[in-house]
Amino acid sequence: MKKEHQCWNFVMSSFARIHGVSKIKSNEKIHSFALEWCDDHNYVCDIHLDDLRKVDAYFKQQYESWEG
Repeated sequence: MKKEHQCWNFVMSSFARIHGVSKIKSNEKIHSFALEWCDDHNYVCDIHLDDLRKVDAYFKQQYESWEG
């Protein structure tokens, strides 16, 4: 799998845990955020958090800042 897809899937899996898969599938703003975040980070998801809850909190905060 290309690193672009891996990064996007990593970000989107976080939002799926937060909001549920069905809500995320149809949310174009979150899709746009995920693509932009991956692009801004050169498609490298090197978040070294020891817990998925921390990853989810990180992306929730990043999205709220981006959206805001």
